[in-house]
Amino acid sequence: MLSMVAGSPTMLSASWMVPDPTNGVITGYTIRCSSTPLGMLPPFIISASVTETNLENLTPFTSYSCSISANTSAGEGGNSNMETATTDEDCKSQYLNIRNACVTLFCHFQQLLVWLVKLLFQSTWSHHSTEHAQ
Repeated sequence: MLSMVAGSPTMLSASWMVPDPTNGVITGYTIRCSSTPLGMLPPFIISASVTETNLENLTPFTSYSCSISANTSAGEGGNSNMETATTDEDCKSQYLNIRNACVTLFCHFQQLLVWLVKLLFQSTWSHHSTEHAQ
């Protein structure tokens, strides 16, 4: 059975148990994944010597459904049940979006202050000019 958890915005950590019984000596594993926006991904080919791996180069904040099969000299075995996991949200892009919004807001605030100072200065200058003209 395959188990998956998010490891980062672009990676899922996968682990599994060696099937029992096996149909011969296991020569490797194949993990097949799909996601709604991307469809089927190329298979992940894994060494027989491990029972965990990282599925990398994935899309942030995307749900993936995956299954695993064991390979022997006789060929690829049957697929496990599908397991679903979602990669983490990409906080860096969220931070940049918030930062850009703050910079934009600051620029608008700065423009408003300049406008208010000009308005106040013109009003004060006009008031003094009127007093001196009388």
